[in-house]
Amino acid sequence: MSRGTGERLPCPTPMAETPRTVAVIGAGPAGITAAWRLARAGCAVTVLERSERAGGRAGSSAPHLLSAADRRLLALLQDAGLAGEFLPLRPWYRARFAGDGDLVPAAGIGPLAAWRLPGVSWIEALRLVRLNRLGHRYADCLDPEAPERAAPLDDRCLRDFGELYFGPGVVRHCFEPLLGEAAPANAAHVSRVAFLLRWQSRRGVAVGALRSDSGAPWRRLAESLETRFDHAVEAIDVAGERMQVRWQAGDAPGSGEFDAVVLALPARETVRLGGALLVDAERRDLAEAPMDPAMRWQAEVGSVRAAVRTWVVPPPGQPLASLTLEPGMGATPARISALARPGWSLERLAVPDDTVVKEFAAAVERYGLRATGTSLERHPQAFPRFDVGRYRSLARLRRVQQDRRRAGRRLYLAGDHWIAPSIEGAVVSGERAAAEALEDLRVSRSHS
Repeated sequence: MSRGTGERLPCPTPMAETPRTVAVIGAGPAGITAAWRLARAGCAVTVLERSERAGGRAGSSAPHLLSAADRRLLALLQDAGLAGEFLPLRPWYRARFAGDGDLVPAAGIGPLAAWRLPGVSWIEALRLVRLNRLGHRYADCLDPEAPERAAPLDDRCLRDFGELYFGPGVVRHCFEPLLGEAAPANAAHVSRVAFLLRWQSRRGVAVGALRSDSGAPWRRLAESLETRFDHAVEAIDVAGERMQVRWQAGDAPGSGEFDAVVLALPARETVRLGGALLVDAERRDLAEAPMDPAMRWQAEVGSVRAAVRTWVVPPPGQPLASLTLEPGMGATPARISALARPGWSLERLAVPDDTVVKEFAAAVERYGLRATGTSLERHPQAFPRFDVGRYRSLARLRRVQQDRRRAGRRLYLAGDHWIAPSIEGAVVSGERAAAEALEDLRVSRSHS
């Protein structure tokens, strides 16, 4: 059972005397979302999580930029009765460092805003008027809840696309920072589709963060479910018309049979556990799905230059991919949270914590920030990369999954690597996996 200390959220009583049973493996946003929707529809759901907490990469107290465009996440919080606790979103100010270290407003994706940026020529800025026309041309392919529909556009990296239509300055100072709000991205590798989907969803939308740490909603939702922490799943097999899941809980082995299983794990973990239940095309494409590591560092500081909560994109070439600044209020000290770039993180995955913490402190000290009381998180598989070809791979995988569903397979796959490297992407994937399971199990969603 879950080990939360807060008040348990209401979870509807199953509608049937013998409800369908579903195991959800992974208690990150994708798994918790799928489990919540399945439970709301009347399924008996068991969530198995190998760690000691829910939330995965989103389980820390570090803020994540959200907006009204994250409609699936916001709807989940509303449906779960958590809106009063976590919404409305707290506004965040988007900024960049000027040459003297002062904070100035971050540029929007528009000619006037881009023209004010050092490194962007007036000709490049003027070319941004093309972006709306291109967005209109590609609109039928750009569906943030079904990104595989953009496979026909997945033939060019962001750098080639951006430099062809706009110029290198726009790519470096406008496009990459926008993508970097969700996850660090390399314009030379990432598909132009990833940028177009992000730009489409963020046009004219103010950004913000939850009114609590980012991990709190997932802990609260996990408390309302049959969540078993410290349960490391070892294998999934077919047992007649049901699915058998075997796990290890400390020194005690265990197993259970279920009508369906949702695997809400990173791509390579999905391959490991899916085993023979996956076909060759799924194993190959998932095993080749690139993932970036990440290190996130949080600290208290004496003061910050920002008067309001601020999300900062450091200059290109720096070890930090993003930096959040929260000014202190009363007895609450000012805080910062820094996310390192993937290459920097990869080189330090095996470096002792105290050494990495000192390097983070040195990286922020150049901006006049002196840190105390630091903490460090390591995520070897943090962010799925959507490089050129990834959306074509997703389209192939979706066709295979539909075929396997028709053949009777009751294994459903979720995770942000199916949609986008964001909390919203994970939630969308969990919603989709739950909807498909309910359809195949012939469970009505009228009460979900």
